[in-house]
Amino acid sequence: MKKVLLALAIASAAPLAFANAYVGATYNRYTFDETDAIGDFGLNSLAINGGYKFNDIIAAEARIGFGLGDDTRNQQTAKLRNYLGLYAKAGIPLGGFYPYALLGFTRGDFRRSSNLAPNASTTETGFSYGVGVAYNFSDQISVNVEYASLLSKSDAKLRGFSIGAGYNF
Repeated sequence: MKKVLLALAIASAAPLAFANAYVGATYNRYTFDETDAIGDFGLNSLAINGGYKFNDIIAAEARIGFGLGDDTRNQQTAKLRNYLGLYAKAGIPLGGFYPYALLGFTRGDFRRSSNLAPNASTTETGFSYGVGVAYNFSDQISVNVEYASLLSKSDAKLRGFSIGAGYNF
């Protein structure tokens, strides 16, 4: 009997847990710069994000992204293999628009190669910040554009623009 009551309690609470959740996907065009690299690398990626809205202003969000291809500059090649980020997101609903700012941390896995160091991998973790605006077509469907500095360290920077779509539960 206790198991049945527990199952009913979980089943009745599940819609409440998803009521403020959202998921989305973005295409990202980032610039990657390391102090020992000659030039900035232009890197593309796709990311999946999910979050939870605590209220109309504050949300928590996680993102996982995967690199699409690589870029070569001055006989050096760089590739974003993947990244994972956790962020606090705050914004103000203005009609159908939602301008927002985000703060958090990102861990990125990169591969660089040159004549001197073929396939050198590096993992960087750093502070992240950004601004964006989402537009809600309905209560469930939205699109967004964003500028973010996902890694902002003295020896490595990953920053750029993204465009995406989302679904609110």
